[in-house]
Amino acid sequence: MTVQQFAAITFRIIAKDGFEDYIPTALFPERNHIEALEGKPADVDVEGVSRKWAQDRPQGTEEYLVAFKIDQTHFKVVRHFSGA
Repeated sequence: MTVQQFAAITFRIIAKDGFEDYIPTALFPERNHIEALEGKPADVDVEGVSRKWAQDRPQGTEEYLVAFKIDQTHFKVVRHFSGA
């Protein structure tokens, strides 16, 4: 899955559920598995926490994508694959 495809999925979720309570979400395409980071304190570095949380979940060198809110109107998608 590309970053653009995952971003499009994220846009659809935000359109349906709103952006106010959007929580970091990781996708593991090889397993067709999605996880959401629940219970994140509001006053932490969202990017750092989200990236650390996502990198602890793959099986082996599995690719993953993670999306997280960076401010009140934007989110960021990071793709990690082949150990990079």
